[in-house]
Amino acid sequence: LRPGERALLLNGQVLQLDDEQSELEAADVEALLAHHASRVEPLRPVLDRLRFEGVPVDELTAEFRSDVAMQLVALLGVEEVQGVSKLDLSQVPAFWESNVQQQQHQNDEYAQDQQHEHGHEPAEEQPHPAESHLAALLEITAVIDPVGEQTPNLVSQLIRLLELFPSASVRLALNPASSLTKRPLTFFYRSASQALAFEEDGQLRAPSVRFSRMPAARLMTLNLQTLPNWVVTAKRARYDLDNIRLSDMAAQDRVLTAHYELENLLLHGACLDAESWQPPQGLQLWLGAGEHERLQDTLVMQNLGYFQLKANPGLWVVRTARGRARALYQTVEHTTEPVAPLASSSVADSQHELGVQVASDLRTPDGALPTDPGVRYAVTSFLDQSLRLLVRRRAGAEDLDLLESGDNEDSHRHEDSDLDQFAQQHHYGLEGGVGQASEVTTAVLLPPVEKLHVFSVASGHLYERFLKIMILSVVQHTETPVKFWFLKNFLSPEFKDFILYMADEVGFEVELVTYQWPPWLNAQTEKQRKIWAYKILFLDVLFPLDVDKIVFVDADQVVRTDLQELFRLDLQGAPYGYTPMCNSRSEMEGFRFWNRGFWESHLAGKPYHISALYVVDLARLRRMAGGDILRSTYHSLSQDPNSLSNLDQDLPNYLQHQLKIFSLPQSWLWCETWCDDESKAEAKTIDLCNNPLTKTPKLENAVRIVSE
Repeated sequence: LRPGERALLLNGQVLQLDDEQSELEAADVEALLAHHASRVEPLRPVLDRLRFEGVPVDELTAEFRSDVAMQLVALLGVEEVQGVSKLDLSQVPAFWESNVQQQQHQNDEYAQDQQHEHGHEPAEEQPHPAESHLAALLEITAVIDPVGEQTPNLVSQLIRLLELFPSASVRLALNPASSLTKRPLTFFYRSASQALAFEEDGQLRAPSVRFSRMPAARLMTLNLQTLPNWVVTAKRARYDLDNIRLSDMAAQDRVLTAHYELENLLLHGACLDAESWQPPQGLQLWLGAGEHERLQDTLVMQNLGYFQLKANPGLWVVRTARGRARALYQTVEHTTEPVAPLASSSVADSQHELGVQVASDLRTPDGALPTDPGVRYAVTSFLDQSLRLLVRRRAGAEDLDLLESGDNEDSHRHEDSDLDQFAQQHHYGLEGGVGQASEVTTAVLLPPVEKLHVFSVASGHLYERFLKIMILSVVQHTETPVKFWFLKNFLSPEFKDFILYMADEVGFEVELVTYQWPPWLNAQTEKQRKIWAYKILFLDVLFPLDVDKIVFVDADQVVRTDLQELFRLDLQGAPYGYTPMCNSRSEMEGFRFWNRGFWESHLAGKPYHISALYVVDLARLRRMAGGDILRSTYHSLSQDPNSLSNLDQDLPNYLQHQLKIFSLPQSWLWCETWCDDESKAEAKTIDLCNNPLTKTPKLENAVRIVSE
């Protein structure tokens, strides 16, 4: 209380009197005491039954009991609200004991029936549930929805906890929803969270689960839920794990077996500037080991400064990437514990508190590149640990922007001259495209490239079959070497083995990539929507940083021209180019949702584009932090389950006013659903779009439409 302020202190509750002129009358105090008594009286039976074990007898004074009573009133005080009767806590123990006795009686009857039916020996007498709970060293009470999506995982964790702590006691209170608008559970769940075990010959005993009595006619998909830092992929499987229908399998093969492999453990966490305590958005990082400075690379996201790098057990070094990132920043230290932000003192002045050594001067008079010794991190556990990586600006680079500062060519040149001037002042010889990082070309076609990069995703044996056809069509029409990048997350083991053989036979390069879904980003539960999300959300971090441009081609697409033409196309400052949706097939007008309602208003005359084929200027997308814009907008819109119905298309089209889309000529993509027959002759690619009118299977459409 400030001087002159008045208040009434009643059993630990402070009631301040706001009006200095008001007087506190005796009737007010009596009413307050009566109200307080109504909260205390129901708790008296509880207080009388409390046993203070471990408290010396001479400390069990009236003052001690009064303090306990005050705390109980604050925690459990009962109010009468809107005519609801007060809770009589004196009946709770009796009610509990009555229910426990009733449940024990039912359990005894069930055990006797089982013994009589199966002839089992009498089971060892178990302690009374109430007695077990009182004797437990760890007590857990959980209130769960029995058909909630997270309930199976929660229950499995509780079972795992009981295995680790046999003396634990768990009480479950089932709290189902009062009404349901849809089927609550659409999956079967099993847990394989047992501890590491080994066979007699020393081989690791692989954790396993078994599903039995499964519905034979239902179409099912097999998925895994793992720790956030685990990168797990299917290693062996005879059947399509995305389209499991037991009734379609041979009678002798009704047991489907799938083997999974833990490929990598992630180094992931937050990267922050040690001075400003803000994420260095777009900072490029390298992961190395031993003499290898760069084995993996990534960039720092704006949201929480998140980054991830694929590693395995061992000692690793994280450092800034050579080029603009290293010219402006260097790593300081890392920790797995929260680090308090530094005050006004510099990082160099705080070396002792941080427990690290920071090089005081990295300048080299011979013009060599700036160095970054990096920070070491040891991966010694399978458990998830979030890494906190700190970096700091180099002296003299405090005002330089890590990313581009404008969208016009003059601003890019000005930004580069700032960096060049900084490099000359500090004797840094910059290479690796740092000086040209922000250039924007104006030619219609850029110079030819030595290698064409093509990206695609597929899931299920049918789409993997389409994917092989797409690969052949690209290679046959492209004169330069081609490297294909496929998302590993959803590919079958059979395809991953076959594609390496096909690459040798046909003559192309292939690399499988993956990116673990960030824990902070709103996740998708349906596999198809996950695939759509991976087509657009992680383009800036999915590929190595030296891949500057890439063309995405849908798996169910046939290419009829050299993709070099598309690859070399000048996007006029846009980060990516898409083909607008066709409007020439008149009978589909009723299905063109983008020509009315929300989309017509939001697009404001801009076209709605299809996501079956697009080219991405990855270097520009990274410079303008386009990946962060896509992810933050997705995270916001996806909170509404009715939003982003066509996720991979809706998101870039929605952001057209912020992230420009270069509209490709209509001839780059022909789709029978939306385009008329006359325009097919000029089509450079043919996509097997779904037809909402006929709903014809894609395999039938492929045989009928694609003459190749």
